Amino acid sequence: MLPLQSRVDIKGESLYSPISQDRHYVTCLQCSQSFPLEHCPVDHLAEQFQPSMSFKIYYHTLEFFGLCEVCTPKAAD
Repeated sequence: MLPLQSRVDIKGESLYSPISQDRHYVTCLQCSQSFPLEHCPVDHLAEQFQPSMSFKIYYHTLEFFGLCEVCTPKAAD
């Protein structure tokens, strides 16, 4: 059985995906759309502190919240 990672969208709904790789998102606070990031901006952090910890890191999550390109003009009105 493949482990799952979960994330909660701004409406409070749980979203699940298999942990085949770390996925990171930017999520719009107005329309609730999530857009995946192309690469992980914090991967190097896990690599840096992994050797100094007696803890095996399997995955991590990261999500940024803001306004997407479509919703940005709406928020300024």
